[in-house]
Amino acid sequence: MACFISRAVFFVVFILGAVECWAGTNNSEYGKRKAVVHGRVINQSHESPKVLTVISCNPLDENDRFAVRLDSTGLFHVEFEMFWAHSFTISYHGKFINAFVEPEDSLFLEIDAEKFRYEGVKSVRFVGKNGTRSAEFNRLFDDLVGVINYKPLAENLNAPLDSFMALFQKEINLLNDTIKSYSAVHEISPWVQELMKDMALFTLSNYAIGYSGQSNEDELGFFTQDIFDIYDADNFRNMMFVYHLDTYYNKWIAKDVKFKDCIKRNDVKSAEQYALGKILTMPKSLARDIMLYRLYDKSLSTRFELKEELFLCANVYDKLFAKSSKVVSINLTGLSCSKDVLYMTAEDSIEQVSDFDLEYLLKEQYKGKVVYVDVWATWCGPCRAEMASARELHRLFAKEDVVFVNLCLSSKADAWVSILQEEQLTGENYFFDEDFSAEVAAKLLSGGFPTYILIDKNGRVRDKNAPRPSGLSAISTAIDALLTEQYP
Repeated sequence: MACFISRAVFFVVFILGAVECWAGTNNSEYGKRKAVVHGRVINQSHESPKVLTVISCNPLDENDRFAVRLDSTGLFHVEFEMFWAHSFTISYHGKFINAFVEPEDSLFLEIDAEKFRYEGVKSVRFVGKNGTRSAEFNRLFDDLVGVINYKPLAENLNAPLDSFMALFQKEINLLNDTIKSYSAVHEISPWVQELMKDMALFTLSNYAIGYSGQSNEDELGFFTQDIFDIYDADNFRNMMFVYHLDTYYNKWIAKDVKFKDCIKRNDVKSAEQYALGKILTMPKSLARDIMLYRLYDKSLSTRFELKEELFLCANVYDKLFAKSSKVVSINLTGLSCSKDVLYMTAEDSIEQVSDFDLEYLLKEQYKGKVVYVDVWATWCGPCRAEMASARELHRLFAKEDVVFVNLCLSSKADAWVSILQEEQLTGENYFFDEDFSAEVAAKLLSGGFPTYILIDKNGRVRDKNAPRPSGLSAISTAIDALLTEQYP
């Protein structure tokens, strides 16, 4: 399960901090910020993918995807930043391997390509300090994620909050009973059971992100229910929690009447100052730190004065402070594909594009026009949820110099065709195969699906994590600003 968090347009040398962010965290380990994941793919065939993607699920780093091409012996090696212990995922051959690591951890995986093709992720062998935990978690998650029943929730997204939470609690109780029964048979440790219960809780909550209830109070109240305990920093050990927190942040800020009024008046600075005041009403916590990080990192007006005392966790503040001095662009060099890329024409026919070059497409082909890139996957619920708003956004700019480029990654071609026809998603629609998807995702995705990118009329990336179509006011303002810019 890929994760999608982290917003960043700035990066420089990191300033290390070393404080305890919550009770129970070991100071001596917290300040260490690296984990190593390496391994070997054995028994490969010609059909075996030669690219493997490690998704670190770091909520403070937009570069959390590492597409690694296997060497001639099948070896791979990835190192990534890590602030605290948490689960992460590896994508290979269309499947997700789930594991758990700590700062300064080293985890080795052996993937038997032949067995993996037929037996799936349970054929993976883990070695390392958290090898046993990872093996248990990987097996438990793979067997139980498919039994999560989100249909009762999907059918009641307009129900009053009390009624909706009764349904939610019923499904969670069933999942927890299933985890307990499964674990008794397969000898899963109590620690891994608790991690899986958290994963089930926030996986189910993410299926409910479309909940609107009977009022705005219902819609926002869902995210702060006691069952989620969003101020408990232990939630951050599970990669799914940040989806929940990020969605709450977006809805809480973007749907506020005063915030929307500021945006409508094009008073971005007042909107951001107002959002800051709202966030500071939260208890000082790691959850608030992440929201402050989001706001400061995405500031469009004169950047706020960073104040360390606002943050519980010094490392979060240090990371943000260090990033504030140098703009980073997306490096698209080398993102070309000799195999055919699929393209859907305006007449719904499928064409094959040979010798495809993504850098040329995004930076050269549409020079003189603003480009809004939607990076999505067919199995991604939030991606599908945005498509109705995307149609409205496309209509709004239909007569302007704006191009909407939709890139479908890590998916099945038949599902891609079906969804495009069902959703009537206009724009330039491309589909990439598994290997090319992995390489593109590592460069473009800011945490996970969906990711939206804004490119100006001069072919320069201006926002690596642009507002979503559902934030119609915010993204319209951003596009309008780029449309009115003058270039020599």
